[in-house]
Amino acid sequence: MKEVTIEAVDHLDHWATTIVNKSNAIIKMVDCRPFGRKGMIELIEVTSHASVKDVLRSISAEPNIIYTSFSVFDKHRASGIIVTKVSPVCKAVSSMMGFCTNCAMVARGGSDSTMKWHVVFPGKTSVKSFLAELKREGIQANVTEVGKQMGSRSLTLKQERAVGLAVEEGYFRFPRETSLKALSSELGISPSTLDEILRRAEGKIVADHVGKPRRASRH
Repeated sequence: MKEVTIEAVDHLDHWATTIVNKSNAIIKMVDCRPFGRKGMIELIEVTSHASVKDVLRSISAEPNIIYTSFSVFDKHRASGIIVTKVSPVCKAVSSMMGFCTNCAMVARGGSDSTMKWHVVFPGKTSVKSFLAELKREGIQANVTEVGKQMGSRSLTLKQERAVGLAVEEGYFRFPRETSLKALSSELGISPSTLDEILRRAEGKIVADHVGKPRRASRH
């Protein structure tokens, strides 16, 4: 498989950045899939320093959004399902059997109207064909990086085992209920090795949360 990074100005899907620039909120895409002939159905999370209900009203008023359903957790946090009429880049990615590994719909504000996607395609997919598909959808895009997929974005078996044990034993609680030395003894490795494994795993988890691409890990 190959990883491709593209940059494009997609004003139809740029609604999230427009809203966060006005409200100082964070909008994160959790999951999405095609809906209808051109649209997308999306599960999003919204965090706002001000009233999250004001942000939700702004989302519902967006002309490209035809359906919303939200759950408000407290004054600052909510999640919801939205349906867009048109999502050209997502439609093109789906039509080429691609998957986004880092979505442009992680919006934190900024004046730049350029959006960036990190996409994984089957090895046989032509980047030129993908750009042609985007052009048919009315999107002018630039490919900034092309390369082989650098490994799984999920935790390795070592990381899964270490993190699972650490959670079970209360290592991440405050105050901690166990020590790095005790965990490493159970796993049969040195404390320094366990520390490296946990830090790499935490880096992956945090990168996924904030929507940043990451390199493959050795552990």
